[in-house]
Amino acid sequence: SVGSSNSCLLCRFSLGAMQGLLAQLGFGGGGQQSAPQQPAPAPPRPRRITLCISEMGLPPIPGLGRAVHSSILVDDIEYEFNGQGIVRCQGPQSHQKFTSKTEMIDMGTSMRGGTAMMNALAQFFAPGTYDLLRKNCNTFSDCALFYFTGQRMSAKYRALEKVGESLDKWTPIISTLFKGYKKNPNADMWKTVDVVNQIEGQRQDAPAPQAGYPAAPARAGPIAGGYPQPQPAAPARAGQIAQPRKAALLADEKAKQSKGFYKAAAGAGMR
Repeated sequence: SVGSSNSCLLCRFSLGAMQGLLAQLGFGGGGQQSAPQQPAPAPPRPRRITLCISEMGLPPIPGLGRAVHSSILVDDIEYEFNGQGIVRCQGPQSHQKFTSKTEMIDMGTSMRGGTAMMNALAQFFAPGTYDLLRKNCNTFSDCALFYFTGQRMSAKYRALEKVGESLDKWTPIISTLFKGYKKNPNADMWKTVDVVNQIEGQRQDAPAPQAGYPAAPARAGPIAGGYPQPQPAAPARAGQIAQPRKAALLADEKAKQSKGFYKAAAGAGMR
């Protein structure tokens, strides 16, 4: 019969062949499916950090300078802060609404990435906490730049925040330049220095992988803090004598040679 014929066919498979077939189907090891192999994580790499600055087109604030918009580029990904919180996009798109030329300031490299920065700073720059004068895009750029490189943004780019620190003093300017401005109560307790101190603690407790946080190289032109950092002198290679020491040794050798020459000349009656 058909039933007995099928039974005979199944009997022809040995136990080993059946186990091999189950293994090929992914049911080996006691009927449990083996987990797929996960790809190895990408090794840490340095990211290029760029500070982007655009003038907002407002008249200069007396004694403080011009109001600017800023954001941070990590390689070619932009990070900025607005009413929606920390926003990420491809390229410096947030600067397209301004007519002035965007200044791109190279701040060096960092072993920390943009996703790690967002995870670390999201608690401080939550949606709905933006304030034009007291907690704005420049406030975020200052903190993010410190997170990546350990450097603060130059004070000359923080004119709006200086106005926000003493709103009563600048009431006439605020009513003229920022019509309709209202304080955001969600930013009432904001202090940039407190957040910078917390970021410093995070940097110490969780250092970046391998190379750490390389400082931006010294360069001509504006950098955070306003002053370029001097480059350390290159160490002398093995077998190479440092220039000041080498000059001293040569002078000493010449003196010895001259002394010996005059002594020999005196003995020969040449003096």
